[in-house]
Amino acid sequence: RVLLANKIILVEGPADELIVQRAYRDTYGKLPIDDGIDVMSVNGTAFKSYCELAKLIDKQIVIVTDNDGSLQKVHERYEKYNDIISLCVEDDENLNTLEPSVLNVNKDNFDVFKSIIYKGNKDLSYDALCEFMLNNKAEWAMRVFQSEEKILYPKYIMKAIGVNTDE
Repeated sequence: RVLLANKIILVEGPADELIVQRAYRDTYGKLPIDDGIDVMSVNGTAFKSYCELAKLIDKQIVIVTDNDGSLQKVHERYEKYNDIISLCVEDDENLNTLEPSVLNVNKDNFDVFKSIIYKGNKDLSYDALCEFMLNNKAEWAMRVFQSEEKILYPKYIMKAIGVNTDE
């Protein structure tokens, strides 16, 4: 897939894949694959293997990954691939993974966001919704992907799909 795609976006898991694809569709009106862009879910530990392959064929790739609480460690991990990768990661180390990042960017529209991803108790708090998302990664992401409603996406996701988020 890395060889065949015009462009490849590597993500950590199925939730990331669904969110990146939906962000692309909301932005461009079509799925990434319609533009030859393959969004590929790989285990985070496999990123380096894909980087090595991309380096061999001199292919540019996009990596969407969690900051896991340390931007410095993430940047150090991929430093030797800087010539072939675009690293897209949340800048706020307190938002260490996809779920708190997406929830945070939608906090001003919390009730609408909650209605999209959570079908239970309507009085659910912000923290409880984040916990639900962390415990039901693919489920909440699929609900966003299938929803008629649009949500907002973190800057690092928008960067991954080619949107300049510099203000």
